[in-house]
Amino acid sequence: MSAGVVEFSEQRHLNDLKSVQGQLTLSNIMTPRHEFICCTANEPAQGVMERIPAVFDAVPVIDSTDATDTSAPIIGLLHRDHIPFRNKSIRAADCADASAITQAHPSNRNLLVYIHDLSGHPVEFVQEDGQIVGLVTPYDLERLPVRTALFAQIINVERLIGDLIRERFPDTVEWERLISPNLRSELQTGLARARGAESSGHAILSVGFGVKLDLLAHCFEGARNKSWALQERHEIRIFRNNVAHGAPFPDVMQLPGQVRNLIRLRILISGRIAKLKGQDS
Repeated sequence: MSAGVVEFSEQRHLNDLKSVQGQLTLSNIMTPRHEFICCTANEPAQGVMERIPAVFDAVPVIDSTDATDTSAPIIGLLHRDHIPFRNKSIRAADCADASAITQAHPSNRNLLVYIHDLSGHPVEFVQEDGQIVGLVTPYDLERLPVRTALFAQIINVERLIGDLIRERFPDTVEWERLISPNLRSELQTGLARARGAESSGHAILSVGFGVKLDLLAHCFEGARNKSWALQERHEIRIFRNNVAHGAPFPDVMQLPGQVRNLIRLRILISGRIAKLKGQDS
């Protein structure tokens, strides 16, 4: 190996990905129990929502006479839109959602797994050793640990796209023939970089994400999933930009579908690589 050239290890990459994903859990984004804004079981439900800022869609209900008691048991969630409109005297405990306790998530749940299965509830509890230790809301999906988990997964898919391109079109002359006219300059810049002293291995590592996505379409020629893969190309480009640039997500409730599509694309690419390698053997 020549000086200045980094040797990429497949196993090291996978170990790094597993390490990052394994460490990013609900415990990294939840609001801890001592920071909860709660109400007591006997408070009038309407009165609770009048004193709680409108930004809160739900409030934990505790079995105590002191709303600031951080050691009191939580008996459920009081949802703003589940309170009987005309009943001014109904207690918080009478319309609290107790199922929120039984549906609490473990604090060590992987963030991608959580997002993949997101239910859409405005507030969900997090538990540890049978005790409620935190809560999560859709706003928490904007936090840095979530973006880190998402970006690690996107980078993994980008690496697989590169592997597929190398397997399908090993000669870069083919890339130049297939690439869209508006991306030819970007491709040439990447290939020039690959030939330079700063090169870190195969040419695919030096070309941009847009070039890879454009070449990806040709890798699925003749495949029954081609149309879906072409559609996903556009989504993953936008998704990657939103995650990487730190801009607010247009709609965090779209994240579960985007994560599922990302995982599906990864599976399709892996299957395509395996099929091409099988044809070569």
